[in-house]
Amino acid sequence: MMSNHSKQNLCLSISVTALALCLSLAVYAQNRTRRETNVVSVCSIDLKDAPAIHGLKLGITVNEFLRVFPSAARTVNRPNAGIIGYAYNTERDVAIDVAWFLDGTLVFVGFHYPETYPTNMDTFTKQMAARFGLPASGWRNVSGVRELKCKRFTVSIGQPDYPGPGGPPYLQLTDIAGYEKFMARDKM
Repeated sequence: MMSNHSKQNLCLSISVTALALCLSLAVYAQNRTRRETNVVSVCSIDLKDAPAIHGLKLGITVNEFLRVFPSAARTVNRPNAGIIGYAYNTERDVAIDVAWFLDGTLVFVGFHYPETYPTNMDTFTKQMAARFGLPASGWRNVSGVRELKCKRFTVSIGQPDYPGPGGPPYLQLTDIAGYEKFMARDKM
């Protein structure tokens, strides 16, 4: 059983991680919007057929998410905007930096992998593509981030610049239209 102090530290850690990710996502979204003009999809998988990544699919409900990650902590709750955010930290195979829901459905999820995973992005991308049934080709290198643009969703793989270059890898799954609505509503 966790002590109150440990619970407070865990909540603080999750909140700081979620805030850092929110800031990086805002910058990422602005840069993505600028560079995606006239980009043709190279992946023929449609959003409705997107693979489940660690048991999560874009478009699932909050309740479906909580069945897969029952101990996830709610980090953001803005019901007037239809925005809910969760984080799940673990020392197992994967952690969820943030899962964003808009009007009750998942539009973005960011996974963080432990340092035991390869830090070479080409190797990691090949492993994740094979593991989750994604195409091996068609990944673009955009400022060090490997990105696969499919029909109505993207998969991004990279490494954070903190605690220093070459940190543990991450994978992000984004519903393109849902995330754009989310970002517009989040500015309200």
